[in-house]
Formats: sequence, C-alpha cells, structure tokens
Amino acid sequence: DAKAQTQRIIAAGLHAYVSDIRIAIPGYPKSVQLSELANVTSTPIVFIDDNPCELMAVYKTKIQIDLVRIKREGQPLAKADHELDDHAWRVIYSLEEL
Repeated sequence: DAKAQTQRIIAAGLHAYVSDIRIAIPGYPKSVQLSELANVTSTPIVFIDDNPCELMAVYKTKIQIDLVRIKREGQPLAKADHELDDHAWRVIYSLEEL
C-alpha cells in the first residue's frame, strides 16, 4: 500500500534526510528491485530495513549498495541480533544516526 508506506515515511521524518525515497512493489523481492535500480543509476543507494532476512537477500546479490538495519525500540524484529549485524550491514537505532 504505497499511500500507507508514504504516510509512514513522513511520520518517521525520513523525507527530511533523503530526497528520493522509493517504496518496494509488493510481491516483488526487494533484492531484485534494488539490483535493477543499481543497474540504471550511478547515484549511491542506501537500503534501510528492520528485517535481517530482507537485508540478507540483498547482501547475497553482492550489489554495491549500503545496507542498514534499523532496530526500533519496541518492534519485534529489534529484539534479536543477527550474526551479520555491524559486519555486512550497519545497525542503527534511529534515523538521526544516518
């Protein structure tokens, strides 16, 4: 739901940090979408997600983008560490850390 995602981005204040935010197409793997995007732009890409499974899928593609895991307090996915935290991707706890 692009409208709901856009509202979440605005509510999180992410648009204040990043000028070009893209919302993933539902049912289409984020790793594929990012690979396709990386092939058509020279602009640096940062992929931020709270789900280590999504980050792992992108990491395995070996595309040259920055990976960031956000561990937001109170969110279920923030409770567990992942073996690749701070190795394959940076871990942040708030958008201000970007």
